[in-house]
Amino acid sequence: MKCLLFSLPHFHFPFYIFLALIHLPPSLSDNKQWYRNCSVLFNCGSITGVDYPFWGSDRPQNCGYPGLNLRCDENILMIEIMNIEYRVLAIDQETKNLKIVRNDFMEGICLKEFVNTTLNYSLFDYAPGYENITLLYGCQPSLLTIPGKFTCPINGRTYEDGYVELGNGLGELGIPFPVPCQFSVSVPISSSTLLQIGNLSSLNQVIEEGFEVELKVDSTACSKCKKLNGQCGYDLDLKQFACLCPNQTTSGSRTCTGTNSTADDERSSPQSPPSASASGPGDCKVSVIVPVLADIHTDWGPSVGSFNITDLGKVFREGLGVKWKVNGTSPASTPSPGIFRSDFNKSYNTR
Repeated sequence: MKCLLFSLPHFHFPFYIFLALIHLPPSLSDNKQWYRNCSVLFNCGSITGVDYPFWGSDRPQNCGYPGLNLRCDENILMIEIMNIEYRVLAIDQETKNLKIVRNDFMEGICLKEFVNTTLNYSLFDYAPGYENITLLYGCQPSLLTIPGKFTCPINGRTYEDGYVELGNGLGELGIPFPVPCQFSVSVPISSSTLLQIGNLSSLNQVIEEGFEVELKVDSTACSKCKKLNGQCGYDLDLKQFACLCPNQTTSGSRTCTGTNSTADDERSSPQSPPSASASGPGDCKVSVIVPVLADIHTDWGPSVGSFNITDLGKVFREGLGVKWKVNGTSPASTPSPGIFRSDFNKSYNTR
């Protein structure tokens, strides 16, 4: 079966018209409310004065970075990372680094679900000075004396013996564990406490002390914003940092003079892919590219901005020429303009 392929004509001077479906900038009152919302600090229990890049509770989502949602649960500060609930034990207000502990370990090492500790490495990294240990569950009985033994009843399972191993899993150190086990869970602890893991009561305490994680979201732009009496926020439409000013003079302004709110605010931003709204002039949401003949724009004057908006619809309806290909072979001649987009037939307000 032969396949017909159409390609756009190669104009000597290619010229494209960008149509934008305009997204009106937020009103001045909206920006002021945004500023007030992000002026609110997050307080929970003994941890107070938390601001950007964190959000949650009375701080809306556009006051913090995606993925850094805090929750206060009976005066206990919580954060979810990779579907695991953590208690936040401390926040360094300067670096924004966290000290956290898995919430399921706060009731002891006998877990209901066996899930390894995993970070979102686009946002966090382990701080220096911590090593992983692995808790092994449901291990078969052994005649050997193995250090770090504990007992955990597991519903529906025959074996209740458990052990502690250094490293990230079975045989991590090159020596296979002497008995087979059904489950394993890795968790980081301070390197200075490794000698305490052989004692069950000490093991619980060591894990409950938690571990530190470093935040990868750069706070440089936010620091500059605060020096200009601004508040730090996050533009959910543009997917980038926003500096909010106390006295906005224009409704479309989202940065204070002297700050840079571009994508270099964050060292790592995998959750912020390029957006169509950031590629057009002004505060546009979507751009539509339409080819026209290269010499048409000369009728509009020295610049595209001087064209008559009434003539624009006529230009579109004049159509465009295409070259047709049969099995990849182009004909010697090119048909005259004869096709145009049907959605531009009545209007260029596309849907």
